[in-house]
Amino acid sequence: MYVCVSPCRYRSAVSEMLSMKENARAVPCLSQTMYTEWTSKQQFLRQAKRMVNKEQNRTPREHEKGSLERQKAALELCEAAGIVAEYLEERNEMSETPLIQEAADGDARNVLLLLEVTLSTPAFCRLV
Repeated sequence: MYVCVSPCRYRSAVSEMLSMKENARAVPCLSQTMYTEWTSKQQFLRQAKRMVNKEQNRTPREHEKGSLERQKAALELCEAAGIVAEYLEERNEMSETPLIQEAADGDARNVLLLLEVTLSTPAFCRLV
């Protein structure tokens, strides 16, 4: 028997599957304290991902604004997220820098990270 699934339902199912995989990958990244807190609650994978993101985003903010340490921490997050592979000025197949690509894709978190890196040092301010 063949069941016709609407494109919207199929897209939603695929999106949910990929999201679940990404959320599950966050569990091993939890610190012992965060893991204990996570297991004491309802253990949603999405919650584990949120806990890891919160911890990672805290790292650059621990340093003084405009400092080299803050820039390095933000760049490490960009590299870990796959936003930047080699350097900030690399361009994709559409000749977009990572900042332009993330802004066009509407990913505000990544745009903020890239701005943190690029605006910390005058040498990185040339984006286009």
